[in-house]
Amino acid sequence: MELSEIYKPIKKELEEVEHLISKITENSPSLREELKTIFSAKGKRIRPALLLFIAKHYGVKGEIPIWLAVAVELLHTASLIHDDVVDNATLRRGKPSFHKFWGSDLTVLLGDYLYVKAVHLVLKSANPYIIRALSKSASKMVEGEIEEIKKRGDLDLKIEEYFSILEKKTASLFAASAEIGGLLGNASEAELKALKNFGNNIGISFQLIDDLLDIISTEAELGKPTLSDLKEKKPTLPFIYLLRKDKKNIKEKIRWVFEDGDFIRVKKEEMVKLVLNNGAKDFTLRKAKHFTKKAIESLKILEPSPFVESLNNLARYIVSRRW
Repeated sequence: MELSEIYKPIKKELEEVEHLISKITENSPSLREELKTIFSAKGKRIRPALLLFIAKHYGVKGEIPIWLAVAVELLHTASLIHDDVVDNATLRRGKPSFHKFWGSDLTVLLGDYLYVKAVHLVLKSANPYIIRALSKSASKMVEGEIEEIKKRGDLDLKIEEYFSILEKKTASLFAASAEIGGLLGNASEAELKALKNFGNNIGISFQLIDDLLDIISTEAELGKPTLSDLKEKKPTLPFIYLLRKDKKNIKEKIRWVFEDGDFIRVKKEEMVKLVLNNGAKDFTLRKAKHFTKKAIESLKILEPSPFVESLNNLARYIVSRRW
């Protein structure tokens, strides 16, 4: 099922999200052109959709879910902007990374601006639990980014360490989006726990599929250079799996890429073959499917509704991208 089909039950709400993002852009005269450029590179809006589906499941109406959906998207966008500066990435969503336009100084400040705007929107809810959920997620995202930087080039990175980074850097905002939807609907403690688990698990699955797509996609499909994680000395799950096999030639080739910061002594095609021919792709895909299954199982506590089914479809979409 395509994402546009999954999003049909919240089409109107997502249009309102886009309208509010445009309004924020128009109401910031000194940054208008930069913000237009940032939001022209439109993403999948999975985190806002997650929040909106859950809010709709609980029958929540009004503007607050829209404000909060925009807040999580602004927070996500800010994190991407900062990530690209930290990684010195050249492309994002098929376009030059923003710091290539404006330099690192201005780009970092634009990311900061979006963080502050997200906080402003969250405060409109006047709900301390929602404020805490998003602020906790933001701090975890930064913590995960710091841990990832510290582990750059680490050929001995353990799978458990990688999942810890993943949960903080990527999955925490998925979990917060789901939790906020439940908090808006006055969900029970048991339901909130289930919703957070759902968000956390699909967040992990999402990143694992991204790990694979970074390796086996084309640049046109990916919107950025392939194998950019490896070039940036970030061991992702497929390569951590290969390193565990302890074959000298595999470890040596990964080390060469880390040392050279590019594919000089070993070609990209060779690294792709290592992933495809040594079980790394299958292992990563199995893990992603495992977390998707856990996510879907966690929703069984909720009363059945079309919106719960949409969440299940979203989880299936995330793990089936390209497969």
